[in-house]
Amino acid sequence: MDNFTEKELDIRKKIDAYLNGEMTAKEQDDFWDVVIGNPEVHHSLKVEASLRMIYKNNSTNGNGDKATKKENEVIEHESHAGEPEEIYNVTPMSHYKNWIIAIAAVIVLVIGINLFKINSPTSPANRVHLLSELNMISSIDLFAMESMDTVRGDSREEDPFAFLFDRSLIFAFSEEPNEALKMYQDLIDRFPDDPRVGKAFMNAGIVLYNMEEYEKAAEFFGEAIAKAIDDRSKEKAWWFKANAELVDGNYEMARYSFHMTFGFDGVYRREAFRQLRILDAYLGYIDFQDIEPEVIDP
Repeated sequence: MDNFTEKELDIRKKIDAYLNGEMTAKEQDDFWDVVIGNPEVHHSLKVEASLRMIYKNNSTNGNGDKATKKENEVIEHESHAGEPEEIYNVTPMSHYKNWIIAIAAVIVLVIGINLFKINSPTSPANRVHLLSELNMISSIDLFAMESMDTVRGDSREEDPFAFLFDRSLIFAFSEEPNEALKMYQDLIDRFPDDPRVGKAFMNAGIVLYNMEEYEKAAEFFGEAIAKAIDDRSKEKAWWFKANAELVDGNYEMARYSFHMTFGFDGVYRREAFRQLRILDAYLGYIDFQDIEPEVIDP
């Protein structure tokens, strides 16, 4: 009898159960936690899956006939080339009712595990929980929109930019977003070099955000950042850009934008840090357990 420890036998049984499709959803989640955290188990699973696939593919020869015992022995021998001498059970394939599902999952493990940044032990369940903890802004208060902060004379025609800008605000607050967007686009097209054009990009981004056009809103906030004339405006634009990307599901870019917001040490710093840490854990840059409780529930 093979000299396996009780722990090794338990792992082998779990690998067989997983590949045989005999685990419940909860058991599969627990098993993946073990695989992700243990390179030896990962290796054993990969070898067992590979051997089973070889067995399946070579159980018939090129003419569709059943492969001979000798052919299978050669296949098994070649599969161990360059590997330490280990003994693995090869279970017959005839009773695998969930084989296709199981092997598809193993293929993900073998060729794609690094793409998921599983250097962090944050479990799938915790990752789902983290998304629910992110503060998603459903709409931006219109009072957050930029306004003209310069003192003007009685004749507004003297400043065509300010005149159009004021009219755009009227349309925005009158719940006529499409008219407001037309005016902001007109301002952007007519006054590309005006130092205040960043305000038009900012407000257009807010209108688009509230229309649930998050990807386009993020683009306008990006232009607002590029055209901003002070740090307050840049921080505000980064904050709104981060939220647009977050709601749009672009978590990598949202993480970067929250990081940039945090760097300004302004009014959005605390909330940006909270969102950033949660995204760090969700994306696998840190362990879920590394987040302080007060960050999740300040």
